[in-house]
Amino acid sequence: MERRHSEKSIVLDRLDRGILRALTYDARLSFAALADALSISEQTVKRRYDAMVRSGMARVFVMENMQVVGLPRWYLRLRPSPGEARHLADLLAAHQDISWVGEVSGGTEVVAIYRPQSESARDDLLRDRLPRTAAVAELQAHSLVFRYPCDRGMPGTHDALDEAQEARVRELADPAHRVVDLLDQPPAGATAPLDGIDRGIVAELERDGRTPYAAVARAVGISPARVSQRVAAMVRAGRLHFDLDLSMPALGYGQYMQLYLSCAPSAVDRAGRALARAEEVPFVGMATGPANLIASAVFRDDLHVHEFVTGTLGGIHGITSMELVPVTRPVKLARSFHAGAGLSPVPPARVTR
Repeated sequence: MERRHSEKSIVLDRLDRGILRALTYDARLSFAALADALSISEQTVKRRYDAMVRSGMARVFVMENMQVVGLPRWYLRLRPSPGEARHLADLLAAHQDISWVGEVSGGTEVVAIYRPQSESARDDLLRDRLPRTAAVAELQAHSLVFRYPCDRGMPGTHDALDEAQEARVRELADPAHRVVDLLDQPPAGATAPLDGIDRGIVAELERDGRTPYAAVARAVGISPARVSQRVAAMVRAGRLHFDLDLSMPALGYGQYMQLYLSCAPSAVDRAGRALARAEEVPFVGMATGPANLIASAVFRDDLHVHEFVTGTLGGIHGITSMELVPVTRPVKLARSFHAGAGLSPVPPARVTR
């Protein structure tokens, strides 16, 4: 890892970015397999990966997907009471089922994504608790009904592997461990509830998605083979997926933006898929509300923003209106808190077995 000037300006080099790119194909790809694909020593791969994790540049983990049991995600836009933006953002970030929290537009608004574990939990938070919170002046909640897969992977990693390396990674990767969000994929049949052992496995892998299955097996009281089988079954059923939180400034992207786009109904799908192919966009989804497409984007600087709006967005037909909102204080990613120049893990929920 290259370090410029201070601990506050860590920039990942091509090898670091290549490791991260490979992990999007298989978050649990062994150090030996990574070394094979990248044509370097296993010790070098391990040293580089451990350094990224230790400095808070990257985290691998699993996420449970409630969409397959009829519980969609909610995109929240909250207007805080005067002087309450920081408190409100931190309050939301502390909630186990809320992620992607940020203060936007200088603290005049707070945004977040909510993944309810039940209908009663959803109603309790959205209908009762948040409206009664003194820090909330106004609440808008929009259901995320479809996510467009961002096939290019994580911003800043697209060009990190050459064709031969990428082909070798694909050959070695286990599709069950691919970093992919299953929001837009239906379950492969009836989805049984997770039992206590399943939830124990999820809790262990929420802490670190690369934890050896032998260690997970000791924690939940079954064999490593059974752990592997249960993880594969949860992935096949759409209940679980592997994910990766990255410190975007370390990849050269220091500006976060939220995009709210309105399109004619006949143009929504085409525009959503075109936007998902953009290098700067790690998330785009169809949503309820006045903006039928909501996206997150990252940029190097203001000139990059201008080029994206006038070039990429300007070339997508069917967009009738756009709102571009700067995230002025990112607080929480999927399973990590922003902590200075890096990330710190969100503690997993307590599990009763």
